[in-house]
Parts: sequence; C-alpha cells; structure tokens
Amino acid sequence: MSTSDSQDTSSNHRPAYRNIFATIIAQLRLSVATFTFVFWLTFPILLGLRIIEMFIPLLVTLGNLLVPIMQLVGLPGQAGVGWAAAILIQPLAGFALLAENWHELQLSTAQATIFALLLLEAHAIVVEVRLAQYLGVRAWVTVLLRFGTAFALGFLLNHFFLALNWLQEPATLFVVGTAGDTATWVQWLFGQLRIWVVFFTVIFMLNLLMYYLRIWNIERIFIFLLKPLMRILGIHHSAAVVAIIGLVLGITYGAALLLNEMRSGKIDRRDMFLTVATLSICHSLLEDSLISLLFGAHLFGVLFARIVFTILIIASLSRLMRLLPDNFCEHWLMTPPLVRGKLAKVDNFVK
Repeated sequence: MSTSDSQDTSSNHRPAYRNIFATIIAQLRLSVATFTFVFWLTFPILLGLRIIEMFIPLLVTLGNLLVPIMQLVGLPGQAGVGWAAAILIQPLAGFALLAENWHELQLSTAQATIFALLLLEAHAIVVEVRLAQYLGVRAWVTVLLRFGTAFALGFLLNHFFLALNWLQEPATLFVVGTAGDTATWVQWLFGQLRIWVVFFTVIFMLNLLMYYLRIWNIERIFIFLLKPLMRILGIHHSAAVVAIIGLVLGITYGAALLLNEMRSGKIDRRDMFLTVATLSICHSLLEDSLISLLFGAHLFGVLFARIVFTILIIASLSRLMRLLPDNFCEHWLMTPPLVRGKLAKVDNFVK
C-alpha cells in the first residue's frame, strides 16, 4: 500500500472518530445537565431529613402511627418502624431494621413478603414524590397511588396466603442483621458521594445506550415488541423503552431519562403522567426483588403480584382519564409544564 493510499484511508476514518467523540461529549453534557437537576432536587431533601432525625425521632413517631395499618395487612405492629424507615429514607433502611429485630418479629414467609411489598411500594416518599411532581404528576396522586397500592396489595395478599394456607412457614433470613443507621456524618457524606458517582455513571451510559438504540433503529424493535403491553396500559409506545429501563433499574434512572424525553418533547403530558405513575408503583424490579428475597420474601409477591397489580391499576387509570375532561386532568392530576424552563436554566449553567 502506498503512502498516499494510507493517508486517504486514515482521512476516511477521521470523521467516524470525530463523530464518536462528538457524540460522547454531547451525551456527557446531557448527563451533566440531568444529573445537576436531579441532584439539586433530591440531595437537599435527604440532607434535611437527616438533620431533622437528629432532633426529632421521626422513625419512632411514624412507626407508631403505622401500627394499625400493619395489623390490617397481617403484620406485627412493631414492624411499622421498619416501614417508617423505608418511607423516610430508602428500602434498605427498612430491611436493616427488619434484620436487626428478626428473632423478635418471627415473620412467616407470607408476612416477610407483605412487609417487603410495603417497602417496595412506598419508600423515599419525599424525594420520589418531588421527582414525580417535576415530571408532571401532582403530589397527592403519587402519594395515593403508592400508599394505596401498598395497602391494597398487602391486604389482598394477606388474605390470599391465609386462604390457601400458603407460605405460612417461618421466613429465612439470608443476611446478617445490622445495627441500623449508625453512620457518622463523614460516613454518610462519603456514602452519598459514592451513590451520586454511580448515579452519574449509569445515567451517562444509559444516555449513550438510548442514543445508539435510536440511530441504529434498535429502539423500533423494542417498541414493536412492547406495543401490546403499552396498549393495555394506555400509554403511547414512544415511552416504551424509557418505561422498561425505569421498571428494571429504578424510578430515579427512569426519571432522569424522562427528563431528557421531556426536554426533546418526544412524550406528551398524558403519556408522561401515565409513565411516571407506572414507575411510581412498580420500579427497580430486578434489584429490589433480589434484595427482598434475602430478607425472607417470596418472588410471587414481590415480582409477579406487583407487575399484575400495576397493569390493572394503570390500565384502569388511563381509561378513567379518557372519561374525564382534559381540563380536569390537567388541573387536578398533572402539574404545570414548568420543568422545561428549569431544565433550560440548568442547560445554560452547564454550557
């Protein structure tokens, strides 16, 4: 091969490398903008809750209020503190308290499954309700969906397990009990740093994935395969891939991608509302389900029952919205479309 031929070949490859580099930079900027928005929306809430907990025993107070609900779903009243920890912090906090009091509670597999359901349906409520607000769902709707689903599914499964005399054997704990949340401020801050670094990395990789799924037309294949499910849910298929990512990985990752979709205007307000409602009551199916199994839960309840119940709830909600006047839905169910302006400010700041 001559020198001129090799120069021609290298010059032909430069645009491809430049395109890849430009794509990475573009997705990096997009990820920084989304990360900045989500961080400043959620971190102050997490910080505020930790400060309040130093002076006011929120967990004990809320746990005592939850005792009647726990008894209605077939759980001992003292398990309410575990649910309170999940509501204010995250599911792992509730599971940690469960492990710490495992021998005292003596849950059956059915009870461990119901307890896990309560944690997975209604947790980190302040942070995730705020995220849902910015994505178009009013706070009262999210709270009603999450707590309503948690109680209804827990109540139904309790009677279902008792009627069939199923899963009544003692639950098995597969992890060592912890001492609860005793982290110092330094440990807590380093833990938050680790969480946010992982979050940014995953968001960046997901944005790259979404970009190449679209330019290689792979997204169309997923949309085609998911069309029957989206039709049942009453959500346009354009939201299919983002919804599936949120269902598998979690509502925060799903919210980050939905913010990008909102920025581009690819999903309308109604479909955004239904997608966020879906993710509010059914998300992080892979990780949360596996964690629940370590704390004695059964896969039937924490995975299959959740999926079926979510389909029924969202399908009913989407059909109800078709019967209601548009003005009613936009005023009472959806939040005003203010996020684009806030995202634009973040974009300008990042640029």
